[in-house]
Amino acid sequence: LYKAVQSHLADFRKAGVRVVYVPVAILKQSSVAKAAQEIQGGWSALKQDETGFNDSVEEGGLPGVSGSALMKYAPLAHENTALLGQLANANGLGGHFGTPFLVWKAGNGHVFYMNGYPGGKGLSVITASFRPGWTPPKAH
Repeated sequence: LYKAVQSHLADFRKAGVRVVYVPVAILKQSSVAKAAQEIQGGWSALKQDETGFNDSVEEGGLPGVSGSALMKYAPLAHENTALLGQLANANGLGGHFGTPFLVWKAGNGHVFYMNGYPGGKGLSVITASFRPGWTPPKAH
């Protein structure tokens, strides 16, 4: 999703959409240290982790922090993860969530939630929903 969003960032900006990445720790035991490193390092760390992501082993491009940095930033990673779980639970997903977890406000003013990667076509549908006054298509 990171690569797809970055390649369409101009479309998001044109639509007045602000893209926010929130590091969470859910994939593996090492995720806490990696999310902590993203929180510590900000945008440059997140970018390094995402551009170095290996899909086949689900590992990002960061080694993760340890020691005092882990002690300082791991609680924030855990807090982000807990908030994501609460958001998923509050929106009918029963607390089950994965990455990515998307939240967006459509052109009709409604907030939508999506758990998981939408794919290229799904991302196009989401982007189209940013149009002012957009109405969801009726299910067939």
